[in-house]
Amino acid sequence: MEIRALFSSPSLVEIIDHHRRTLFLIFALALALRVGFALTLPDRMIWEDGYRYEKVALNILTTGGFGSLEDNAASVPLPPLLMAAVYRVTGRHLLALRLVWALLGALTCVLAYLLGYKLANHRVGSLAGLALAGYPYYVYLNTMCEYPQTIFIFLMALCFLGLVMFDQSRRWPPLLGGSFCLGLAVLTVPTVLVFLPFVLVWLLFTTDLRGRIGVPCLVVLIGALSPLAIWAGRNYRAYERFVLINCAGGLNFWKGNNQTYAMYGKRGTELAAGETPDPRYTFLSELAEVNQQVARLGPVDSWIERERIGWRRGIAFIRQDVGRFIRLTGQKFLHLWSPYPDAVSDNGEKTPTRVWLALVTYGPLLVFGVIGLLLSLRHRHRFVLIYGYLGSLAGTYALFLPTTRYRLPLDFFLALFAAYAVTQMIYHWKGGWYVIFKSRLTSPERAPARY
Repeated sequence: MEIRALFSSPSLVEIIDHHRRTLFLIFALALALRVGFALTLPDRMIWEDGYRYEKVALNILTTGGFGSLEDNAASVPLPPLLMAAVYRVTGRHLLALRLVWALLGALTCVLAYLLGYKLANHRVGSLAGLALAGYPYYVYLNTMCEYPQTIFIFLMALCFLGLVMFDQSRRWPPLLGGSFCLGLAVLTVPTVLVFLPFVLVWLLFTTDLRGRIGVPCLVVLIGALSPLAIWAGRNYRAYERFVLINCAGGLNFWKGNNQTYAMYGKRGTELAAGETPDPRYTFLSELAEVNQQVARLGPVDSWIERERIGWRRGIAFIRQDVGRFIRLTGQKFLHLWSPYPDAVSDNGEKTPTRVWLALVTYGPLLVFGVIGLLLSLRHRHRFVLIYGYLGSLAGTYALFLPTTRYRLPLDFFLALFAAYAVTQMIYHWKGGWYVIFKSRLTSPERAPARY
């Protein structure tokens, strides 16, 4: 894309003004589905994670602090902060929490439209927004206040919108805002920290920034690292130890890299409520021994030591057989994209209805998403940030733990690529599949104009 075309790109205000009916339709449909589903849920937390986040939220309201390291070892700060803010206004009201999460989910669908428009055109944005509005996984996730992924997807949509706006205008405020949202997203799903170096490399190879790369890189670092610095400083004051975000990385690394996981998968490293450990699952007995071993240490040192042991044992498993580790990583990468639900919990029971719903909704999204990604390669300068995001997160989860819930933030971009594929197929309908791929990969002059 030429620089002249970048600066002529419509602003968000112009897009919202010209397409407000489409935006309202996407938002109204998404919100109605999410609110309707939230009203059917029981008046209790459905997943165990919710009790952990709520405990921290109540600590914030009663003491003004986040509580002990035990309360925050497997937690992240942003979800309990939002919970506390809602409880401050409504009291301890679970439905109010779910409605706020539903609102964030509906706004995320609107952001999908805006991002699709900025990257491609109105039709791509409309299809992506509508697809996510009715996507069953997102309808469910966006009412689960127990999980941080709803907040995370919203923040990453804002992040990418800011980065794309900077790419098209070279103005600093969108770059700073997008980077700040990335920093907040790290405090929601720490894995995304691996995406930060890719953003810096992207700036390094942006053609018209060469020779004056220092300022945009500094803007990105200030925006992304300031939330992390504030939280790490808070942790040091509270625990007198350096804890960047929490103490869960080492344990998750060990969970995904041990003989039990290699043989039995996720089922061998987690138990549903009230379930008796299977003697075959040696990881669970080893974890119990580690917990007993560190229990004699102080309330802070015990969690930090468990984190160190997790890293050591995971690395030891890799060193025992590097070939086995490579094969397992490949299996986990494929498992991350599997359409088959993998919840290990009574609350997430895999009924035939849930399985078929996953297959008939995520399955086409994956197929068309991959097609759209291939078609987008001809204009890869527009989508290279998304490639980096998909690769960095999918690769990291393949090294740690791949689950359906961890993949859902990536489905946001699968929807964008799927919408891109559908619009391109319609545009080249008379030419057939061969002409579609040949024209997209070899003939940039045949690309449809932005509208």
